[in-house]
Amino acid sequence: MMNVPRPAGFLWALASLAALSGGCSLTAERAHGGWLRTPVGKVYYETAGAGEAVVLIHGGQMDCRIWDEQMALLAPSYRVIRYDVRGYGGSPAPSGVYSQFDDLAALLDRLGVAKAHVVGLSLGGAVAIDFAIAHPDRVKKVVAVAPGLGGFDWSPRAWDWVQPIIEAAQDNDRARLADLWLANPMMQAAAANPAVAPRVRRLVMENLECWLVNSSLEKSLRPPSAKRLAEIKAPILVIVGDRDIPDMQRAAEKIAKEVPAAHKLVISGAGHIVNMERPEEFNRALLDFLGP
Repeated sequence: MMNVPRPAGFLWALASLAALSGGCSLTAERAHGGWLRTPVGKVYYETAGAGEAVVLIHGGQMDCRIWDEQMALLAPSYRVIRYDVRGYGGSPAPSGVYSQFDDLAALLDRLGVAKAHVVGLSLGGAVAIDFAIAHPDRVKKVVAVAPGLGGFDWSPRAWDWVQPIIEAAQDNDRARLADLWLANPMMQAAAANPAVAPRVRRLVMENLECWLVNSSLEKSLRPPSAKRLAEIKAPILVIVGDRDIPDMQRAAEKIAKEVPAAHKLVISGAGHIVNMERPEEFNRALLDFLGP
């Protein structure tokens, strides 16, 4: 694997701008921010660089600032696109029925991109997989990081910790919500990492409203992705941390086994937010997989 340098100066400028924004932040003079406007609301996005397109999709309870380092890393060689999923960051809650996978297709249309590499973490991983099934002709490669998976057989009590978080959001108690989020089983590794926990806490507090989005408006892929993984023809790299929860390990293994052109990578010492917790290992794997 190649040794990936960390562009500290660019990251510092990018992080400083991120602190001033409620959603993604413009990253440099080369970056451009804009809106995808649809009948049910708008979606905020940013682009930087030129070349093959790489889309970065964030995880739940956060926004596209989780990709700060990867945005800086990829922009010299790729056209990087990141966006805030509806109800997160700079993208308001939808006013009508929508689908995540069609939102991504519409965003690529807006930017004149025919095909892209798609990288997603957790919620974003689920979107990437759905997109690869719903729009197979628009995908080059997929990187699914600690991915969610539509229709997956989660453990019976896997999400018991979510209800108190929803209640904190309903009470507009951002501090309590952040405490609960960092205490949940998926976040234990991030919460124990002093370089990551403060960033995650800020992102979580600034994205409280995501829990108040009307989930009945989202149109799911039918049948769900868990039953259709063999349809994915694009190469897919599944990345999971060895400290992530057992259900995420099972979901990653299912994807790796059932997608024909799949490879799984387990990153030692990482929990759920792999790209932030182990950026050096993650970045090397990402660049190696995207390749020339």
